[in-house]
Amino acid sequence: MGDRRNYRDTQTLQPGQIWRVSEGGRHFIVLSADGPFEQGFGGERRIQSENKSKRSPEGGFDEFEIKNIHTAPNTITVLCTDDDYYDGRTLLDDLEIKRGTTAKGRKVTVSSVPTLISSGAGRFSLVLKPKNNAEIFIGESDVDTTTKGYPISSEFVLDQSKSDIYGIAATGTVDVYVLEEF
Repeated sequence: MGDRRNYRDTQTLQPGQIWRVSEGGRHFIVLSADGPFEQGFGGERRIQSENKSKRSPEGGFDEFEIKNIHTAPNTITVLCTDDDYYDGRTLLDDLEIKRGTTAKGRKVTVSSVPTLISSGAGRFSLVLKPKNNAEIFIGESDVDTTTKGYPISSEFVLDQSKSDIYGIAATGTVDVYVLEEF
């Protein structure tokens, strides 16, 4: 039987700062965070709007990174483990993801005015793809291109967020392909 890995750490990240950790395991859990963050495994990035997340990438992982996308310092505590139990709970049960049953694709045009791209009501996941990799900014209803928007120009995945997502174009108008799972 191979060595079992367990890694737990807490870091305070400044806005935009990335925390890269060469630790791995079968399960990745953000135990707490002060604000929104983006997490990634092997080039895959997923934004989290909640203060916790649990993931079990198929086959495990060897490293991860977290980026603070909050506008203030963000203290984040993570656990990477090979164990199937944590804090008296079975991680395999807790990590079971119930996927949606319906997928809906459509196109939304965003301009210089914040436009509702996706309502969070009932949504499980969301994929956004700006046409021709044009840059747009996403965020809340007051999204802008300078301080209140998160820039995307390629495919972007948002899991388990119930927030409404608005978009605004960096310049002109941009068609955004939207795939929602309910």
